[in-house]
Amino acid sequence: MYVAASTGETGIDVLVVHHPDRSQNVLRHLEWITRYDSPYVNREFKERIAVWLVGRAGGLPGR
Repeated sequence: MYVAASTGETGIDVLVVHHPDRSQNVLRHLEWITRYDSPYVNREFKERIAVWLVGRAGGLPGR
């Protein structure tokens, strides 16, 4: 399960995906986080995503 939340202009935005491995959009977003997001922010989160992506079939393309 993938859960993301952030503050919006007028409230809180929440996204829940029960099977993130079935969504190409979510997979691309998670790959983007591991490759391009700041290396100084959420380091543990990025490491957990990378381990999960490598553990699933196909891993991280281009790495």
